[in-house]
Amino acid sequence: LKIFVQLCHIFLKIFFFILTVHSLLTRKKTITFCIVAFILNTLFVFSTGIYAPKYIHNEGTFKVIMYCTTFSYLIYLNLVFKESLSKKIFTLFSVWMFSTITLFIATPAAELISGIYNINYTQNLIYFFRNSINMLFVLASYFWLGKHYKTILNLVSDKTIRYMSLYPIIAFLLLVTNFTTPTYISQLNNFNSIYDMILFLLFIIVGYILVFLGISSASQIVSMQYQMEKLEWISKTDPLTGLYNRR
Repeated sequence: LKIFVQLCHIFLKIFFFILTVHSLLTRKKTITFCIVAFILNTLFVFSTGIYAPKYIHNEGTFKVIMYCTTFSYLIYLNLVFKESLSKKIFTLFSVWMFSTITLFIATPAAELISGIYNINYTQNLIYFFRNSINMLFVLASYFWLGKHYKTILNLVSDKTIRYMSLYPIIAFLLLVTNFTTPTYISQLNNFNSIYDMILFLLFIIVGYILVFLGISSASQIVSMQYQMEKLEWISKTDPLTGLYNRR
């Protein structure tokens, strides 16, 4: 039963992740194709999670393999969406990063509600809060963030987004390697651990906001350059014939 609950939690987490990405990127394939590709990719990830422990007994190695397997969803993104690969990578790691951050919000929330400071007894409650936050993030992306995100992403160049992608990738790797282990989570009742966690999360979130503001500024500059070129062309040509005017 415990394994079944964990698998359900993982499936919901992946499902909300895919829905969020669909709200942020532009789909080029049919819904049927998306569903089939998602099912096949998810079966591959789950099969790895079920059979890998039989042959890999080192917890660290298994964790690395599972994360590498999860990144196979980049193939799904590459098949389904129109944007360039660098923009898909940026979106992938951005969504995974915020999905990981929800763990830090869900854990103290579960402990506060239950009054139990042991992850072994509050795990199901943590799953509930984490999936609830992910669902709210999906709704926010669909009704509010998606439109602005697509506009900025379409305006900015691939070169710019390639450099900007380094931040969510590094932030995600720091989160999963240092702040998602059971040992660390079990120490969250310690004041210093909570203080360090809050500082680290603030660093991640503020840094990401600054990165996104940089992307937004770059896209505005590109848009302004385009408008200036357009106005210059209008001022020099006749609107009917397209030939140079007397000026």
